[in-house]
Amino acid sequence: MLSDPPQNTPKDWTAHLDLVTSDLPTLMHDGLYLTQENVQVLENHVQRVYSDKCKRHFLRRYFTVVGPKWSGNLCVMSWNSEPVRDFRIHHLSADKVYNAEVLNKARYTVYFYNMSNPEKNANYIYDDMPMEGLWPFPRKEEGAKDQEVLKREGEEGDQGEEEERKEMEEGEDVVKDEGGSEEEQKGAEGEETEREEEEQDGFSEWECEDPLIDSWRD
Repeated sequence: MLSDPPQNTPKDWTAHLDLVTSDLPTLMHDGLYLTQENVQVLENHVQRVYSDKCKRHFLRRYFTVVGPKWSGNLCVMSWNSEPVRDFRIHHLSADKVYNAEVLNKARYTVYFYNMSNPEKNANYIYDDMPMEGLWPFPRKEEGAKDQEVLKREGEEGDQGEEEERKEMEEGEDVVKDEGGSEEEQKGAEGEETEREEEEQDGFSEWECEDPLIDSWRD
C-alpha cells in the first residue's frame, strides 16, 4: 500500500500487510476490515534499517494484527520518522492498495491485483463478485455497474428477439396472403438459414489466446 496513488515522487510511507487466514471464502464474502481494535498494541515497535542500494537509513514500524479468523503483520516504512510516527490504521484504504496477491495452501495464486496493470487483475475463486473493505478489486460499485449493464443488455436483447419474432410472423402472413409458391417459401427459409450460419460464424472471432498468467512477476 502507498500513502498516495503512484506518481513520480517519493511516498510519505509504504505499507506491507501480510495475513494468514483459516477461512478465505468468508474473508472474501464479508470483506477485509482492519481497525485499531485488531492491533496488539504491546507488540508495536520500530526498527532503523540501512539500505545498501540507496546508502541511507530508513524506518520500519511493525504492527501485529489479529482478526476473528485471520492474523498477521503490518509493516509501515518511510525515509523519515514523522510519517512512521504519525501513521494510523485508519490511513489504510482500498484505493491506496498498489499490489495484492493471495496464495492457497498449495502456494498457487487465487487472487491477484496490480494498480499499474489492471488487465491482470483477477479473482480466480469468485470471479466478478464485488469485494469490500481493503480488497481493491473488484469493488462493489464496479460490480453493481456491471450487473446493471448486463441487465440492460439482456432487456435490449429480449426486445430485439420479440421484434424479430413479430417481423417473421408478419412475413409469414404476407406470404400466405399473397399466395406465395412453395418454392418461394423454401427460398426464403434458405436465406434465413444462411443468415443464421453467418451469425454463428461471427462468434469464432471471439476465440483468442489469453497471454496472462506467467507474466505476473515480470
